[in-house]
Amino acid sequence: MNKIIDETKVDTHRVDDTHHTANQSSTPTAPAQETNGAKKKPNHEKVYQIATDQLKFSEFSLETYGQDVPGSLIASITEEGVITPLIVNRKTSEVISGNSRLGAAKQLKLLTVPVVYTEIEDPLKVREYVLETNRHRERTTEQKIKEFKAYKKIEAAKAKERQKTNSSPTDPLVENLTQADPGKSRDKAAARVGMSGVSLEKGEKVLDAITTLPESDVEKAKQLIATLNTKSINAAFKVAKDFGLIILAAKKQKKAAADGVKVAAKEVGVTPVEIAAPAKDLEHEEPGPLDSEDSPKITSHRQAMRTLDDIIEYVEVLNYDNLTDGQRAEWSESIEAFSSALAAAGLMKNG
Repeated sequence: MNKIIDETKVDTHRVDDTHHTANQSSTPTAPAQETNGAKKKPNHEKVYQIATDQLKFSEFSLETYGQDVPGSLIASITEEGVITPLIVNRKTSEVISGNSRLGAAKQLKLLTVPVVYTEIEDPLKVREYVLETNRHRERTTEQKIKEFKAYKKIEAAKAKERQKTNSSPTDPLVENLTQADPGKSRDKAAARVGMSGVSLEKGEKVLDAITTLPESDVEKAKQLIATLNTKSINAAFKVAKDFGLIILAAKKQKKAAADGVKVAAKEVGVTPVEIAAPAKDLEHEEPGPLDSEDSPKITSHRQAMRTLDDIIEYVEVLNYDNLTDGQRAEWSESIEAFSSALAAAGLMKNG
């Protein structure tokens, strides 16, 4: 029989959402810095037994990690009951930490689960806590890309808030200063996920490409997700590009952005101004000559990585037979020069 624990015998400390052998605190401070399963002193948070049908799954958690419940978790709860209390938003009854446990409890038809309430209300802080309490779980590449996307918004919001705090309220430049650097937010988000920002951004393009598929085209979506999770982001990107989805997604995003400008302009009663010429057809665009004056000088590691990523994307679709002798010679000379530079910097063994 599934047992329900006595709320008076609970020691609460954090572990990730897929574990329940130790209990979690409702205090949302740096859960990922604590050791999974390490013994903690009880904090005596009040633990309530709450009916499972009164609790709501976190939509953000389901979007990021899916609805699958590990079989090992179901087996453990079958034997021991839900030991680790779920962290629940008191105001909304949404589960912030413990969605897998709630899913397992519902599958096992448990009537109640242990709950610790929290007062977190800020949507971004709630999302950050969901992400942090899942840092130690095993995640797929798809899940990491979704984490990255969420962390970018969180880091951008934090940067904007810091800039507001450090600026004078009467300073006319405050509005300009509070525009967060997307590059820095990207790098911080990537560090929190533990992957390269360049790769994760390419992975975002793959997920965006999947959204352009019609609902009936399930097989292509499955193929892309499988390639993403079992091979690599680059491999999935190439498949999406071969399907023509990368171009389609880029055009869709550009149209959405243009439509957003028109709506905003209409709301304030002005006429939207075209600030750039229409994009060329990327599928048939011919490479033009390099203009040194138009090519910004690379002055940072981040710029170099993004430039290399652009080169890789371009090279991935090249065909040797379609290049002229001159182009082949240029590629050969460029590769040799780049290899020599890497060797000189101690980043690659020469020869």
